Amino acid sequence: MRSLFLALLFLALPAMAQDLQQVYRDAKAYDAQYSAARYALQAGLEKLPQGRALILPTLGLTANATSNRIDNYSRNSILPPGTRDLHSYGYSISFSQPIYRPQNLLQYDQANSR
Repeated sequence: MRSLFLALLFLALPAMAQDLQQVYRDAKAYDAQYSAARYALQAGLEKLPQGRALILPTLGLTANATSNRIDNYSRNSILPPGTRDLHSYGYSISFSQPIYRPQNLLQYDQANSR
């Protein structure tokens, strides 16, 4: 009977061998209030770059390319039969800077004060 008790005691030792730090890490990982506070902090830290983006200038670039092929094989045309390839390319750059948008400045100031 005594050997059975000792055998059960030695089998149970590894199950009880958790350190306090591991228990604390597990509790933090599964705590809803802690996770909510951590994500609220991360969201608050993102407010400053978002507020800054509202007052900075924007730059846009667009480009296009068009290709047309015209085959002329008409018998009644005065133009000789043949093929023409037409190509056109274009691009545009746009730059805009908000001059007066008080709501954007207010939002940036609020984010900066947090």
